[in-house]
Order: sequence, then structure tokens, then C-alpha cells
Amino acid sequence: MTTALDNVFTQMQVIEAAIAGVVVAYDKTPEALSAFPCFINYPRTGRTIGEARNQMESLYTIVAELHVARGILPEAETIARPFINLFEDAIFTDPTLAGTVMTVNEISYTYGQLTFGSEVHLGIRWDVSIKMRRAVGSTSP
Repeated sequence: MTTALDNVFTQMQVIEAAIAGVVVAYDKTPEALSAFPCFINYPRTGRTIGEARNQMESLYTIVAELHVARGILPEAETIARPFINLFEDAIFTDPTLAGTVMTVNEISYTYGQLTFGSEVHLGIRWDVSIKMRRAVGSTSP
């Protein structure tokens, strides 16, 4: 069964894959990362408020991580830093994420060491705050 959040993750993957320089944007979290730079996405937190007539409004924080192979650190930084603005620009070009959310409220990020399994990479972790409204039991906003 596809959920409303699955639709958000699919759209984020489409947006990330279209950013120049991205080698892969994974649709599901992989067992290992094999191509760089790459994106993975996962849910962090959520809050849902019931409304009248079987409606719900949800606020979610979705995490988007860009992993860059560390190798030579100055070279990895040269690759990673432009993605801060490239990602934000790509998301806010359509803040409804192709109609999968009401809006993207806010994006914040941290830059530095990212760990995936036992691997250490340089990267950026964005917290993307989204707002959705949907009917109870519906898979779409």
C-alpha cells in the first residue's frame, strides 16, 4: 500500500535526482552507499491533529541527506558546499512538491560528518518541514 508520505518521498527523490551533480537519489534507504554524491530520505518526526469531518492536518519533518565520499577532504568540500543552495532552490521551486503536500514550511541543515553504517562521509543533513492535510484513510493530500 502506498501512503501519502510515500508519495512525498517519491517526489523528493525526483527533485534530488534532477539536481546537477547528483549521481543517485535512492528511493529506499539502501544497505550500503555505492555511488557519490547521493541522497537518502527518511521521516524524522510527525504530528497529526484531527479536524472536523474526518480530516487531518499533519506536520512532518523529513530528513534528506546528501553523502559525499570523504576521500580528500578539501575536494569533498568543494563538491558538497554548492548543494546547500542547490537543494533548497530545487525544493522551493515547487513548495507543494508536485501537489504531494500543502507546503514546505521550512528547511534547516547541518553540514559535516555523516555516518552510514560503518562508513564516514562528508555531507549535509536537511530537515524539511512539511504540512499535509488529508482525509482519514486517504493516501493523497
